[in-house]
Amino acid sequence: MCARRPIPDLPTRVYWAWERPEDLSTLNTHTEAVAYLAATLYLTPSGLRTYTRRQGLRLPAKAVLIPVIRIEENFDAAMSTEQKHILRAAQLSLIVSAFVALARSERPLAIQIDYDAPQSARDYYARLLRELRRNLPESTALSMTALASWCVGDPWLRELTADDGPVQEVVPMLFRMGADGANIYRHIIVRQNDFTIAGCRTSVGLILDERHSAEYLRYFESDRRIYFFSAQTWSPALLDYTRRGLSR
Repeated sequence: MCARRPIPDLPTRVYWAWERPEDLSTLNTHTEAVAYLAATLYLTPSGLRTYTRRQGLRLPAKAVLIPVIRIEENFDAAMSTEQKHILRAAQLSLIVSAFVALARSERPLAIQIDYDAPQSARDYYARLLRELRRNLPESTALSMTALASWCVGDPWLRELTADDGPVQEVVPMLFRMGADGANIYRHIIVRQNDFTIAGCRTSVGLILDERHSAEYLRYFESDRRIYFFSAQTWSPALLDYTRRGLSR
């Protein structure tokens, strides 16, 4: 059972479009949507640097769009944990302002944050998510990507994804999992277990070029929103490939 109802009116198949020209012109606007990288925010010792999208998207009229803002950290390796905490905190309000400005200008059904927060930044990330929810328009749902390991045996997301928490959607990314990949596969496919964090049970993210993606798709597609990422530029042929269940 899902911990909450999925975001209403949002299609159940979503294509991530990153910073490159993408041809999504054959998108089915009734059943499919695009989560496009709108901006990347770099946290640096000298302040927040913002890079907005420059590459075009080929889309049909009335396509449902989910803007994504990615956060990356460019800190010196020699910096202490405390120094990083101070720099993150100093830039929090600017990050919130970037999300709010985008949500108010585009009025999307949802806006997504993509931040591979290190363990030492989890308290900061939780604070950021709460500030985002407090400041975003009520009509805009807050979605977040998540490392798959955050959703299996790691309790830190539980409060954030509760019914009264700030996050309406978590997208566990079942790809590029490194050393966690084998354990996640065993947990889900071999043992037929779901994510232990209930808030992670409405959506899932897959990539087209990994061998277990088709298995994950078959396991989850009946009751989840599926996000697809492609290492290649999106094209009508690749969209058809996802519709065939990642089968040639």
